[in-house]
Amino acid sequence: MQAPYLIMTGLYLLLTGVVTLDSSLASIGLMPALAGLKWMRVHFVTLGVLTQMVFGLLPWFTARGLKLPNAKMNWATWLLYNCGLAILLIGLPSVNAPSIITGGTLIFIAILFLMKDLIALRRTAIANKGRTVCETYSTTRFYLGSLLYLLVGVIVGTGLWIGWSEALHIAVPKEVHVHTNLWGFTAIVFAGILYDLFPELTRQKLLGKLRLDMLVFGSMMLGTLGLVTGPWLDIGWPAVVGLVLHTVGTLIQLAQLIRLVVSKRKMRNPGMAHLVSSYLWLLMPVIVAPYIVAKATEDFPVAEVTGNGGPILIYGWIVTFSLAVLPYFFNQTFQPKQNPSLGGSWLSLLSMHIGSVIFWAALFFPAVQAGLRAGAYFLWFAGLLPLLVNLYRQTKAVVDKIDQNTRLVVPTENGYAQHVGDLGASEIPEGFSPTIDP
Repeated sequence: MQAPYLIMTGLYLLLTGVVTLDSSLASIGLMPALAGLKWMRVHFVTLGVLTQMVFGLLPWFTARGLKLPNAKMNWATWLLYNCGLAILLIGLPSVNAPSIITGGTLIFIAILFLMKDLIALRRTAIANKGRTVCETYSTTRFYLGSLLYLLVGVIVGTGLWIGWSEALHIAVPKEVHVHTNLWGFTAIVFAGILYDLFPELTRQKLLGKLRLDMLVFGSMMLGTLGLVTGPWLDIGWPAVVGLVLHTVGTLIQLAQLIRLVVSKRKMRNPGMAHLVSSYLWLLMPVIVAPYIVAKATEDFPVAEVTGNGGPILIYGWIVTFSLAVLPYFFNQTFQPKQNPSLGGSWLSLLSMHIGSVIFWAALFFPAVQAGLRAGAYFLWFAGLLPLLVNLYRQTKAVVDKIDQNTRLVVPTENGYAQHVGDLGASEIPEGFSPTIDP
């Protein structure tokens, strides 16, 4: 049931590649940057690539974890979300308020529909198998918790463009929006995906038998609450406490991830390196925050550094993580008879991380910032390119297989022709309606 979402994920990944290359060329003046490109690039990744993948995978993961039949495709959710996203992306460059409100509203409703589907699966499992199955499979909490923060992110994000922030009494709305979407939605849903994915890869639960999953979940949920409350109320200590709690949850999961990779030699591959190393960039704000505050001067403003570090989280963390998991799910969906494996290569790993390092360095050296940013965006594009080629080949292979296994049967005077293309126009019977004979 995740195929329609994964197809849209591939489309938005292609658009991400295009705007990433454009950003590289625009940084050195080779072509003008598109209007609103910064926000388009961010939303191609977060609402396009990431959220499309999440919408497709969560019902499938949940049904499988609760030992239920595969969840049916909810076309209303798919249509609402994709229409809303298209309308939103049309409205963002020109800051068209009606388009932004309409798009944000449709996306909000689609998220509610997805949450309703997950809750319905959970209730079905309890009715059929008792509460024990839900106690054993606790990942639904990660998914519902992450979607709850995504709802808040949509409300705050929509308000950024049309003045809701004052009505909601949000002191620093942009920071609230970023914290809600990245530390709330993305980090928590990634934790759930890893928790579900690892039994397939290692035949062993990521967090073992100590129910550390609930500790991770609680730390991340409460941590995000602090990270959102702090800038919402313009109070420092909730954000600091929240960052500490969230980091604790992330480190517990990351430590278990590294332990499994070290203990299982077969797990030491580029895909697993993508998953593990991508978290370096999520943890980077915690590592460098004291240094940035200590160095804050008029010549080195904190706001300039923190306000322009978003692409590092987008490419260094989200895209690098996605480079590993997307090919796995594409293989599992479109070529189920083959053993799926994590995507990524050592070359893409180097491209993504070196690009992130260069972009980070550009924040501290304004004199050469344009050239460094151009290099960073080009390396990120180079890291994306193998995945785009791989997904194209997979899609083409599926289409070719369908074409080879499908015969259009046409009745003729001499018998049946297998392909309409084998006949001339005069030989095709009048009023013919072809039938597919597999």
